[in-house]
Amino acid sequence: MAGEQHDFIKPKIYASAAIGLLERELAVANLVWRWSAMDFAGALDDTINVKVPGRFKAKDRDLRATGEDRRIKMDHLKEQTLGVKLTKFPYHATSITDEQLTLDIDNFAVQILAPQVRALQEYIEDMVVAEIIGAKYVDGGLNDEDVYDAKFRNVKGTLKMEDFYGPGKMGAHALFNRLHTQFSLRRIPVNDRVVIAGAEVAEEVRNAPNLVKVNEAGDSSALRDATIGRLSGFTIVESNQVPTNEMYAFHKTAFTLATAAPIVPQGATYGATQATPQTALRWMRDYDASVAEDRSIVDCFAGTNHMNDIDQAGKENFLRGFKVTADLNKVADLRAKSGANPTVPAAG
Repeated sequence: MAGEQHDFIKPKIYASAAIGLLERELAVANLVWRWSAMDFAGALDDTINVKVPGRFKAKDRDLRATGEDRRIKMDHLKEQTLGVKLTKFPYHATSITDEQLTLDIDNFAVQILAPQVRALQEYIEDMVVAEIIGAKYVDGGLNDEDVYDAKFRNVKGTLKMEDFYGPGKMGAHALFNRLHTQFSLRRIPVNDRVVIAGAEVAEEVRNAPNLVKVNEAGDSSALRDATIGRLSGFTIVESNQVPTNEMYAFHKTAFTLATAAPIVPQGATYGATQATPQTALRWMRDYDASVAEDRSIVDCFAGTNHMNDIDQAGKENFLRGFKVTADLNKVADLRAKSGANPTVPAAG
């Protein structure tokens, strides 16, 4: 029998279910650095200062050193702070008539809450991808006294996929090897390197020799379902929000998503906020007697930003990612000239 008694509505349970659903539905947003707050009461200029791990550099001393040469040189904790302005208020609100609630709704979480969370997820994914696409991908390298400028002459902010195809070339394998080298030249950590690819570029990558497919066992999630595999140290994820002929490689700390749950107003009949360390949202429900309808609302505050570093010229630029474009007709022609799958050295 359809219907739900208000006496048994537990806001915290519904909010907890909603946050769990949202975490599982996020794909690209799960690849970036995230910050969240529950019962958010505001910040100056609506801007959150998010701490992102900084870089450390190892030191050494001679074995059996004496005197001052034996003294350990201490580093202070280095965390970079990124200001993320909460600019958006994504929400989904739906009305539920008395007739629907009595005759049609058997499972509120499945029939109402899950589609609302999915709408929020799609909006947040679009926000994150827009931040990634909108970043300025520049040439050059990191400002580091131990790395010579000459090494950065071929570090390009934007690469062309077709340049890695043709007779004697190794296609996607060579492209990802070059991305790996460029990340290393910029001292970007080897862990948490990811790639998001549009549909047609993703199809090309799936055919790459030495692509390691993800383990298909275990629980399903949007990120797991979207993951193509791993190649040259990158986790590769397909995204419908990315143009079909583009691909973006970046480190997890390159982009930040901040979400905050607004305070539940006193006038709300039912409501609760919920947060994990990465995501926050609010769920509310009340009744409008004038039209005999329940109302369910899922929302949050949200903002994105990208992390800049100091480049070799002493200027602040975005250095933690690269863009790849593809002329897919050229790629297909060049691949045909070099054979269906270019020869790739066996992994050692």
